[in-house]
Amino acid sequence: MGIILTFIFLVIFVIQIADLIQKRQWKEIMVLSVLLLLGALYSLGQLYDWPLPNPNRKMEQISEPFCRMLKKRFL
Repeated sequence: MGIILTFIFLVIFVIQIADLIQKRQWKEIMVLSVLLLLGALYSLGQLYDWPLPNPNRKMEQISEPFCRMLKKRFL
């Protein structure tokens, strides 16, 4: 299954990059490469149950003091 997923990302990359190379948009190629690489790694991590960073945890840590303050003030 991982090979199929990798192949799908490679097909998307080749389709997208062909036009960018023709137009010589090197910055866009780099951005596309980084984003597709991150997407592929995260997808493989989901597939193989790798421990992945959870952005919700960080958001909870940031918003928790504010929520506690609101609860004290209004409840």
